[in-house]
Amino acid sequence: MRLLASNSLIKLNKNTKEFVTQRDIAENSKNLRIKEVEKVQVVRAINDVDLIVSLAQTVALAGITPQSMGQETAKDKKYALVLVTLQGQENEPKIQKLNKLLKIHK
Repeated sequence: MRLLASNSLIKLNKNTKEFVTQRDIAENSKNLRIKEVEKVQVVRAINDVDLIVSLAQTVALAGITPQSMGQETAKDKKYALVLVTLQGQENEPKIQKLNKLLKIHK
């Protein structure tokens, strides 16, 4: 969620703790449909969604090789994230747009 918020896709409540949930979203002006799922469900959902924000190891452990689109480059590098999509969807306009939005510039 913080990755989405840091790229102005959503706004979080001011007093959010370290780990953020959907309840911490103050504004979703782009009307993104965000669904939190358990790690095991991420693998099941990968064919049913446009994108997943997840640990790469979650899908890798399931034997899926994701197409990496970018990764978080936050200065503190506390959490490393990558944007992945199914092979063949990496050039979809909406995926490219999100990839561009998610890149954090130093």
